[in-house]
Amino acid sequence: MKFSIFKSKKDKNNDSKIQSSFEKKVTKKFRLFKIYNRKITNNLDLQNINWFYLYSDVFNLNFILKNGIKICKDIILKDNQKYIVWSFSQLQDQINLVLENDKKIFWDWFYEQKINDHYIMTVAINKNELFNFCKKKWNFNKNILTIFESIPVELISWILVHNKKKFNEGNLIIKNNNLKIKMFYGSEGQIINDEL
Repeated sequence: MKFSIFKSKKDKNNDSKIQSSFEKKVTKKFRLFKIYNRKITNNLDLQNINWFYLYSDVFNLNFILKNGIKICKDIILKDNQKYIVWSFSQLQDQINLVLENDKKIFWDWFYEQKINDHYIMTVAINKNELFNFCKKKWNFNKNILTIFESIPVELISWILVHNKKKFNEGNLIIKNNNLKIKMFYGSEGQIINDEL
């Protein structure tokens, strides 16, 4: 029995019709996601909200500046690396972002965990840049935006830490990699942008 790797014109036409049909379905689904996500951003525009915050352990700063914000299943570590996952923010297949006007929802969780506030890192992501990047449908519930894909480092606008050593490390990574991220150090109600 012989098998031909060449296809007849009729087979090629059928293949292109199937592919075209699949592409149309994917395009339609993507458009519907964008429409749904746009409704969320439009609603947030009415509330004058421009930023989403990710809260993480400051220990993760170097990893995030080099790799972006990953959903847990996308985090790949070298043998000597560690990454501390806060279940409030990152899960196996999703990232939870808090609206800039509702930080209480995070702080309630944070104080229940009894974590030292020197370990907090706030990562700010611009709402419109995230909308333009995302390929999947968002979920919005109780002032938490849940996305189901990793966020590249280029979408990070600024980072606030409460640890001088990490502040200086972050500035060095930003400078060495020509990133456009601003680093801030916060202590006792004061926020500093200069090197310490």
